[in-house]
Amino acid sequence: MPILGSLAILHMPHTTTTMCSFTRFAAVITFGYFAFHLGTLFQLRAIEGLSTKEFLFGKNSLMFNMQDIKDLGASIKWFLERGPRPEYGRWTYWEKFDYMAVFWAVAVIGLSGLIFTIHFFNTHLRPESFPMDTVIFTGHVPLEEYKKDRPREYKELVESGNLDKVVVERDFSSTWMKFVKFFGFLFLGLGVIMIILIVYSLLMGVY
Repeated sequence: MPILGSLAILHMPHTTTTMCSFTRFAAVITFGYFAFHLGTLFQLRAIEGLSTKEFLFGKNSLMFNMQDIKDLGASIKWFLERGPRPEYGRWTYWEKFDYMAVFWAVAVIGLSGLIFTIHFFNTHLRPESFPMDTVIFTGHVPLEEYKKDRPREYKELVESGNLDKVVVERDFSSTWMKFVKFFGFLFLGLGVIMIILIVYSLLMGVY
């Protein structure tokens, strides 16, 4: 069967050409949005008037720091019911992981299956986000949910008097939320299928 498959590919050169063209097109798109993202980072740094060190390693940076290690340890204890729920700040360790996974995608492409599984768990299977974190569609987080998910940052905003600057009044129709939940369960199902296929291919040696 592998020999027949190889012969079939050799007899369809146009298929290989088409696949290469799609790959190059996807590469151009990837470099394009990567360059755009870098541009927005430089713009954000200029707007906030931060030094390079403050921008990269400040408390609201997406770079990993010791607090993330503490939060990870506290999260594991919480998952095992050995401790209270951690008080997360502006960015959680899994959000930083997702960001870095995309940012350094070329370097870690070989671990894509593992990265997908970790991302899938944090996006869909955490109790507070099941079946999907709706912020991806709404761009907003309910205040009560924000207090629970980001207590450390919430306290900082209250103490600094900046809470009113980030709180907005916004209502979403029940129809829109049903639409969001539908896609949440759809993506959840597709993700489960992909994880099963990844595990199956590893166990059975099918690639």
